[in-house]
Amino acid sequence: MRAAFRHSSFVIRHLPLLALALLAIYPILASGLPTTGDGLIHYYRFAELDWHIRHGDLYPRWFDNMGYGFGMPVLNFYAPLSYYIPLLFRLFNLSLATSLQLGYALALALALLGAHQWASALTTQPPNHRTTQPPSHLTALLAAAAYGLAPYFYFNIFHRGAYPETWALALAPWLLWSAHKLAEQPTALRSSLFTVLLSALILTHTLSALIFIPIISVYLIALSITHNLVARRLSFTAKPSFRIVHRSSLIVYPFALSAFFILPLAFESQFIQLSRAFSTGDLDYHRNFLKLAALLSSPPNFDPRLVFNAIPPSLGWPQLLLALSAVGGWLFAARRKSPLASRSLFIVHCSLFILLSLLALSITEPLWNLFPFARFIQFPWRLIGPASLFLAALASNSPISNLNSQTSKTLFLSASIAAFFFFSLPWTYHADFALHAPPSTPHAPTDTIRYETTSGQLGAASTAEYLPRWVAAIPDPNTLLPQFAATETPSRLAPLPESVSLHASRFTLHAQEIIYDSASSFTAAFNLFYFPGWAATLDGDPIGIQPSSPHGLITVALPAGTHTLRLSLQPTAPQRIGVLVSLAALLILILRLVRRPSSTAHRSPPANRQSPITNYQPPIIVSLFIASLLLARALYFDRAETIFHHTDVIPNPLSVNIEDQLELLGYEFPKGTQFASDSQLPITLYWRALAPLTTDYSTTVQLADRFGNRFGQSDSQHPNGVPTSRWALNQYARDSHTLVPLIGAPPGVYKLLITVYASRPLSILQDSAPAGIEYELGAVTITRGQPQPPGPLTLTDSDLATDSVSVGDQLAFTLLWNSGDKPLPVLTARVLLADSADQTIFSADLPPSGEDYPTSQWALNELVRFPFSVGLPPDLPGGAARVRILLLDANGMIWAGPFDIGMITIAVPERSYIIPPMQVRVDHDFAKAIRLLGYDLAPDSITLYWQSLAPVAQRLTAFVHRLDDSGAFVAGHDAPPSRPATGWLPGEVVADSHPISAGERFEIGLYDPMTGERFGEVFVTPR
Repeated sequence: MRAAFRHSSFVIRHLPLLALALLAIYPILASGLPTTGDGLIHYYRFAELDWHIRHGDLYPRWFDNMGYGFGMPVLNFYAPLSYYIPLLFRLFNLSLATSLQLGYALALALALLGAHQWASALTTQPPNHRTTQPPSHLTALLAAAAYGLAPYFYFNIFHRGAYPETWALALAPWLLWSAHKLAEQPTALRSSLFTVLLSALILTHTLSALIFIPIISVYLIALSITHNLVARRLSFTAKPSFRIVHRSSLIVYPFALSAFFILPLAFESQFIQLSRAFSTGDLDYHRNFLKLAALLSSPPNFDPRLVFNAIPPSLGWPQLLLALSAVGGWLFAARRKSPLASRSLFIVHCSLFILLSLLALSITEPLWNLFPFARFIQFPWRLIGPASLFLAALASNSPISNLNSQTSKTLFLSASIAAFFFFSLPWTYHADFALHAPPSTPHAPTDTIRYETTSGQLGAASTAEYLPRWVAAIPDPNTLLPQFAATETPSRLAPLPESVSLHASRFTLHAQEIIYDSASSFTAAFNLFYFPGWAATLDGDPIGIQPSSPHGLITVALPAGTHTLRLSLQPTAPQRIGVLVSLAALLILILRLVRRPSSTAHRSPPANRQSPITNYQPPIIVSLFIASLLLARALYFDRAETIFHHTDVIPNPLSVNIEDQLELLGYEFPKGTQFASDSQLPITLYWRALAPLTTDYSTTVQLADRFGNRFGQSDSQHPNGVPTSRWALNQYARDSHTLVPLIGAPPGVYKLLITVYASRPLSILQDSAPAGIEYELGAVTITRGQPQPPGPLTLTDSDLATDSVSVGDQLAFTLLWNSGDKPLPVLTARVLLADSADQTIFSADLPPSGEDYPTSQWALNELVRFPFSVGLPPDLPGGAARVRILLLDANGMIWAGPFDIGMITIAVPERSYIIPPMQVRVDHDFAKAIRLLGYDLAPDSITLYWQSLAPVAQRLTAFVHRLDDSGAFVAGHDAPPSRPATGWLPGEVVADSHPISAGERFEIGLYDPMTGERFGEVFVTPR
């Protein structure tokens, strides 16, 4: 009867923990496998591991099917343990996606349980008197909720898809719990448990281990000191637990246990392109610090229709509030001389939380720069994960432990769990990339190759850092697809010379064997990336292999005759030694446990065990309350639009069709905004896809004056941070730009111009016809920036756009002036071109900063920039020329200069004045300056023949529009003629090809691209 009572008491006591775990993992179970961020990367690594194990390769350091099928050593360098855990679910014939999804859920559940156990251990620390206090199960439950419902956990799972890091965060509280048990009583069993857990962390996520090993080292020292001082104060006989600090095996031994992974990682990283993983801009830790506003962010709205929700890796406000109340309570308790162990550990937890949080902020960047290994961390905000754990420990010390009645404790705990739940709710929603979802059919090697090809994530890595270093150029991704389509373990032998006869061949996983006959020596190539470990034998004797250039494929120089060649992947020296060290460490660990199962000597006073519950009401009430939260989520919060989960209203709605590919839906920036030339302007654009996209488009916002000169630009390679090829048709993108004017932009009104481009700019369509490539979003006013230090008028900087210019083209250059500390009159800039004999061959006068900002309006010590574009006459002589600038006053006298801004080469094209034969003669004149002589038609192009009648001052664009029978626009092509019309001489004939199928009816015309005005009358083919 007593046993049954204890059993029921145990179940009821842990019923809230079970309900809390279900509440925490429900979003994972309900929403499917995370595919955002690195989600698909980890899916395909897991799929490859599963495939290799099914083919008898239990620890595949080399993934045969990755790298487009050329193979890559992924698990030789990436911690493998977390990928093995979902294999347990594969035993029940669950799909790969479901198994990995359950792996995420299991990690979160174990994290929550680990935080509960650790918090229980915290409450059982011996106080500074001879009595002990039973642990508070409700207090431990508060710590579990604070950690398991932390925003960072869901950010890590749903918005990063960081599966191994999730398991590292799950192991962290268990490691701290193990450290507590070891500090209380350093037995062989507890020491072994700590060793295994730390080794598991190393084998789960190396970067998390890199972060957590210093933390656990500091924590062990703090625990040792605390327990040693307590033992002395209580005067009981105890082996000083401070000695565990001197047991270097506690930190070193886990490295020995995981040496089979650590040694190859350490000694063979030189053979892969690992620098890609931290040298890329987005992965450089300098760019991934948090702002304080992001660290303390309020719950953001999750918009289900947004392509990507930028969710910050924040700390939970409820956890912070409880921690602050705990600090206040601790300060009050300190005056009353609270237990020594409790005070010491509280200080440790508080210090570690503050330190980890600060290290995630940009203010600590100088400190990061002191440590070379910091670059491997990539994201300083990773530290918010362990910071959330110590924050949970602080929160569990909140006033809940000081409340007198069980009812008050129950209500406080329930309210706290509700606060954690609602605060983290936006982090639990996510929108997957449905277009790149894992295949529903059983996984095949071709799935991995196609995933790498479409995503660009070679080796299931965002920067292809596991490519062997001999691979300078990647081979054709489709090289091996036909072979893999025929068999899962195809031949990797490249085609042999025709003189070689292949008598027999055998191909297995990691091995290729052929028997050949050849009259002469030759080189055999294999479609496998070279990597140390690949070895070849000829008739049983070793033979050297060489990587090819530039693809890094395995090649073997073979002699003439009949021979047997075998190529196989063998363990390298670091791999062999690592396995031996790990086996030895494991054997020693087992022997320690067998010889010393449990030490009872020198035991510190044991903590009281929890007594059976006599009042079932609090845990049942808490469990029912948690169940009500879960039910409310499933029936309401996940189905209805709420403050946590709703579609935002797009501001300033528009409908701008970009070549039937994208639509500009709206924008966000205040029209008429004034901002200084040395400040910046945030602009947000809203887009949606008009059709399934296969091209990844980019967007640009440019700042232009009324003449079209550019004074600032912001580009977004992937709007909303997601390639457009991944956008679904029911989503929209929030495209954020920060427009920074060029230094010295003159004050005035500027246009904001929007362009979408890939290999070329896309056209804006109006009434289904092209209407240019730029959309004018609005206007802003730029004011002067801060003045420069006093000094004379100087040409601060100059820049020639090119060092070669053709006649009739534009000589483009930019000047940056410092106005000096004296007022200026109206000045004119004179551009001079001088030939090799220093004779002036061309000159032109221009306003130094444009017509709208004469020098008389320049402020003192102001920087003024202006881009110039001067058309060179078509009859200018060719050759080298020097470009100089003078500043002249109203009387033509030199005010400043000359300033030498560089050398150019003037190119003169070959000219033809002979009218060639053509299919159709037209003789249609445009503004009495250009004649369309005729054209030649081809199935997919049209060639126009132009003749110059008179000089043309403006640059022109030609267009060819295909028309239907009614004369409506069908398709078109706009492009400048093959040579600018400004460079044509009278009588010259120019051939101009356009890649468009013109059809039977079309129109041909010219227009000024700056104004859009037609040049002359359009030629239309007769009916």
